[in-house]
Amino acid sequence: MAPSVASAASGSGGVTAPDTGNAPAASQPQSGNGGATFGDDSLAPEPAPKPKPKSKPRSKRAPRPSGRPLLTLFQVGPSSLFAYGPPGQVKFAIRDRSAIVRVKLQVISKASRKIVRTLDLGDRATGSVQTFLLSGGTLPEGSFELKLAARDPSGRRLRSSANASNV
Repeated sequence: MAPSVASAASGSGGVTAPDTGNAPAASQPQSGNGGATFGDDSLAPEPAPKPKPKSKPRSKRAPRPSGRPLLTLFQVGPSSLFAYGPPGQVKFAIRDRSAIVRVKLQVISKASRKIVRTLDLGDRATGSVQTFLLSGGTLPEGSFELKLAARDPSGRRLRSSANASNV
């Protein structure tokens, strides 16, 4: 009974393997680690799978500046205007290195594709939403497109962003 006491004291938690009587007790490993030996990988846990590298989430940051003014917002409403109705409203926002840009609004006939009128909106601040009311003039009956054009003090032209078209 001496071998069972030795294995209980060696760290097996007090549990010993039953003696089958086939082999002498001295030939069984008494290492106290459940019979596993150093370097035996059969009981080692499998390594955790390496996580896939996460792609960087796309942020709403602006693309790198190219030096040209960037249109970030362009909205026109309502879609139909009448001579004696409320005026139309144009909202736009332009981002640029300079504090101001010169802005023009072109009214283009859809039928002839010609510029019917050009409205000079003057120097407008960059980095904030600008509003302009379409009033004080009449246009011939028909369908029109509005195109926003701008230049910074260095003469660089406005470019559209993925979120805003200038037409």
